Amino acid sequence: MPNNLDTPWFELTGDDQAAAVSTLIDGYKRDQAGRRERWIRNLELFEGRKLGGYSAHGYYSASPNSDQSAVS
Repeated sequence: MPNNLDTPWFELTGDDQAAAVSTLIDGYKRDQAGRRERWIRNLELFEGRKLGGYSAHGYYSASPNSDQSAVS
């Protein structure tokens, strides 16, 4: 039987395939964390306000900075 590390995830079955996919996802999360943080920071600079995240909820629930005046 081949080593699971040498077998692509799509050729595995059952628990072996699930574990391989989980490992891929965890790696992508770790590798992309800095990119997400920079994206949020650039968006906050553009919008001029602190965002809770990059989801629609984070965008719409964010409050403007205290130095911004509210539009009446």
